[in-house]
Amino acid sequence: MNPSVAGNDLWILLLLSLVLVASGCSHPRAPVVDHSPNVGSNRGSGSVVGKPPRAYKVRKGDTLHSIAWRFGLDIHRLAEWNHLAPPYRIYVGQRLQLRPPREGGATVSNAKPPRRSAGGRGQQPVDHDRGNSSIPPSRTQANRKLHWRWPTKGHVIEGFKRNDRRRRGINIGGRWGQPVLAAEAGKVVYVGSDLIGYGKLIIIKHNNDYLSTYGYNRKILVKEGERVARGQRIGEMGEDARGRALLHFEIRYRGSPVDPLAMLRHQR
Repeated sequence: MNPSVAGNDLWILLLLSLVLVASGCSHPRAPVVDHSPNVGSNRGSGSVVGKPPRAYKVRKGDTLHSIAWRFGLDIHRLAEWNHLAPPYRIYVGQRLQLRPPREGGATVSNAKPPRRSAGGRGQQPVDHDRGNSSIPPSRTQANRKLHWRWPTKGHVIEGFKRNDRRRRGINIGGRWGQPVLAAEAGKVVYVGSDLIGYGKLIIIKHNNDYLSTYGYNRKILVKEGERVARGQRIGEMGEDARGRALLHFEIRYRGSPVDPLAMLRHQR
């Protein structure tokens, strides 16, 4: 074989290899997908920071309290905007307004139950206040002074930060399975794991103004509609997504988160 020809072939092969490598590098990159919770969606995301969407479609497992808590709203205003009266019964598929109606605008929400089909079946109601909801609390009970106690033993490993959705309460570190206690007497208004980012969650209503929430439970020992005493065992500590044994604890005043340490100070 002519050495000059073999050399030319070698150069051609080298050039072809460089072209193939360059073309491979020029392929478009995969698009970056945002997996953060969409505030305007019904994906069951955790507590939303900022202005809530204008409306929300009720899903199975929702209660009016859990919706109000998720979007940082006062439940009484949410009920007023949607013309809902106690016991605040809502229905799967119902569209709720999450902002005050505009002046002169249309009626915001129809709270009537959906019509049943000929077979007697229809959409099942999502009852906000299950249990003995027909007996309203007295004015003294509704507005009594609260005496908060620590919901579990342990040290605060993450403090309160209002504008951070993950820190709208405190995280108390402890042991997996240790008791979680009601910080004050009240009525359990939500039990479930539909709110992403809080694990198994409990919400307790204490009066017309205050709610407390308990996240990342390993086990829940109470039911919706049940009345609990201050210090009653309501769950067992679980772990967060990072595998840390902790309790996520929040206190909300008329829908807005407040620093639990300010309420718990000097109390055990």
